[in-house]
Parts: sequence; C-alpha cells; structure tokens
Amino acid sequence: MKRPAVCIYIVVALILSSLSASSLEQLSNESLDKISGKAVSDNPAFIGQDIFFPAIQTDQEMSSYSQGTNGVHQTVTIEFIGRDAQDEFGYVYREIFYANAFVENVVYQTENAANGMYSFVVFEGTLKGQTRVPEFFDNNPNVPTKDVTISRARIDLPEGLTGNYLCSYQGHVFSSDEITQTEQTFTIYPNRQTITTGKAVDGSMAILLPRGTGANTLWTPVIKTIDPLTHVTEYLIIPDGERYVHISLNHLVARMDVNFQVRMSNSTRPWTQHDNAHLPPDRNQTLGSFSMTGGNTTINGGNIFITAN
Repeated sequence: MKRPAVCIYIVVALILSSLSASSLEQLSNESLDKISGKAVSDNPAFIGQDIFFPAIQTDQEMSSYSQGTNGVHQTVTIEFIGRDAQDEFGYVYREIFYANAFVENVVYQTENAANGMYSFVVFEGTLKGQTRVPEFFDNNPNVPTKDVTISRARIDLPEGLTGNYLCSYQGHVFSSDEITQTEQTFTIYPNRQTITTGKAVDGSMAILLPRGTGANTLWTPVIKTIDPLTHVTEYLIIPDGERYVHISLNHLVARMDVNFQVRMSNSTRPWTQHDNAHLPPDRNQTLGSFSMTGGNTTINGGNIFITAN
C-alpha cells in the first residue's frame, strides 16, 4: 500500500494531541507523518471491531494551541498556514494552504470469538482529494481578517427566547452576564479552525452566532429546525448540565475522487496494516462499488454543534 498524504482527516488527531498544550506548538512534517489512525468503537455492541486507516503525511505546516476561556468553556485553535512563496518581482507572500489526500484500500474487521474467524469489509480502491483553506476572505487578498463586534444592542433574540445564552465564535466566548452596553471587538481569520467545549450552567442555554461583521454584526440563535408547514422555528438549546462541542471553520474548499469496490471476506487470521499488499482474500462476496468524481464542496462560515450528557 502506498503511503498516503492525508489532509483534513488529521484535524481530530491534532486537536486531541493539543488539548493538554498550554502554549503554541508548531506541527511540522516530522511530527505529522508519525500520526496514524485506528478507530475503535466504545459502543458495547461493537467491541472488538476495528477500522484500519493508513499513516498520514502532509507537506505544509499548521500551528496549534489551546486557550482557556474560563473555567467552564475551553478552546483549541488550529491555524492552517500556507507556504511562503516568491513572485516574479521578488516579493514574498504566503500561498493558500492545501493538502492532498490519497488513501488506498481501507479494511474493517471484527472477530467472531465463537469460531475464531475474522470477518472483513474491504474497501478496495483509491480515494484522492485536495483540501484548500484560503488566507483571505471573499477571494480578496486585501481582506486577510475581519472584525466582529458584540454588545447588548447587538443581541437579536426572538420573542420568547430570553435569559441564559452563550455567544461563541472562533474561540471567543461570552456568557449573557458578560455582555454589556459597551461594544467589544475581536478579529476573525479565514484559515482558523476552533473547537470549543463547555456545558450549560445555571439553566438551559441557547447558542448565538454572529451574522455580519463590523458595524453590521448581529448575534442570533442557532436554528435547530423549521417546521415546513407551520414555519415554527425551534432553536438549539443546551439543557442545564449538558456538555456541548462547537466546531467552527470560516472557509474550506474540498475536491474528492473516490473509486472503491466494496466486498466482504473472512479468514482464520487477522489483517493488520503491516499486511499492506496482502488484503483479506476475495471470497466472491462483492457488495457493489462506490464512485464519486469531480466537483468541489465549499464550506463557508461552517459551524457544527454536538451535544452530549
């Protein structure tokens, strides 16, 4: 199996390795190419089932650091930093961050303890992709940053939604009692990803995100669902004591080409990443093929919320 150069899939690993860091940590090729993934489910119904992924390489740097917002909410930040390049006039500039992905053959296996047999689902084929994270907003090199403003006058709560709320964006977290009439401003970056974790305290809590920037900033609650018939809107509310994860990335463009044949197999011996060229045997149990070619997926102002007890 070829060594792949995997892109955005490393982000979770980087975050987990950064949670205990209290200062800036430069992540170079030397450290990234030693990261590999083995996902094991904690669900009791799936104990013993492993997914094997190849090792990871990239040829561009990232910087990662953690910051304590307060005792309840914590943030890990990852900056996607492009290479320094030089134009024809000798001026040095930074290229857009990009990372290429190449994955060949993914194997999922589980052991049947009753008869000592190992079962496999084999994704035989290749995945190729590229992820780009720009250094500037709006395709304009003259806009490397933007400002977001917050004050009580900029909180836009719908009727019936009052009380406990949290404003969260790119690691800047403000609880409802921390926001005053005095305006505060912070800077946001297109190539910054943040993961903020925390929990609702002193009652259930709504989450607010900024809409607009600068003098046009308004903070509005995250919408969970809108009933298509009644148009009644349900907002994301974190119940008292429940934890949340807020993942935020301003801009990302990804392209992916996938061509996998999916088949099942079984054997009396396990398969490991070291087998490489020797995949589990083909038992003529092909389930079908999965192909996807071309096209770009663009994330602009992407925010993901996960809640858990």
